[in-house]
Amino acid sequence: MTTQAEEYIKRLRDEYIKNQKSPQERDLLIQDNNIEKEQIRGYHGREILELLQNADDAFQKMINEGEKATCNLEVNIDYNEKNHILRISNTGTFFDRDGIKAIVQGNNSAKKGKYIGNKGTGFRSVLNWAEEVKIISGDFHVGFSEKFAKELLEEYKEEQQIKKQSDKYPNLHFPMLAVPYNLKEYKEYDKNKTTIEIKVHSDKNQDDYNVIKQIQNIDMRILLFIPNIHKIRININGSEIL
Repeated sequence: MTTQAEEYIKRLRDEYIKNQKSPQERDLLIQDNNIEKEQIRGYHGREILELLQNADDAFQKMINEGEKATCNLEVNIDYNEKNHILRISNTGTFFDRDGIKAIVQGNNSAKKGKYIGNKGTGFRSVLNWAEEVKIISGDFHVGFSEKFAKELLEEYKEEQQIKKQSDKYPNLHFPMLAVPYNLKEYKEYDKNKTTIEIKVHSDKNQDDYNVIKQIQNIDMRILLFIPNIHKIRININGSEIL
């Protein structure tokens, strides 16, 4: 049986594709590709911090809405160089529809200006690294991937509105975060936590802002700016460093 969360994810994706197929004067897909590039460019070097801030924001939003925290907000950061998997998990809060929508639609985020990353662009910093992203959080078990986005565009490439743009720019793609899909396998995750798993593209992880350097350079003074986080644990290649 399809859950309401699964139906919501499919609806977000279907609505995006419908808009891309609709006859229009503006080149929406070209515009979306340009926006994606602009959004992530200014965040390179802040990917880990942005993910920590997202967890802090969600916890603060819950408090401001009058919900009572059932536990402290604690964050685990785990990176395995061998399989290029980065996992950031937290207790204390889960994604809701608005949170998922903020990731998928970016600038249409429902978050108000008082929250860090209020436009939903902070999470998009992971596109500097990711070839695949998985979110396991409450009712949502959502995936995003370069492969899926490319396959989806291939399916619709002959649609007139899409074809006229692809003919101009052959490297156009559906933005990865705009076309979510429901995950079928997620049993290995702790259902009491929110887990974001990023499959890091090895070719995009070679500069001075790579995953390990960012993790190793985390300054605990950042907790002054993300005050809801009670504790951070860091594990690299099976060894706990904090």
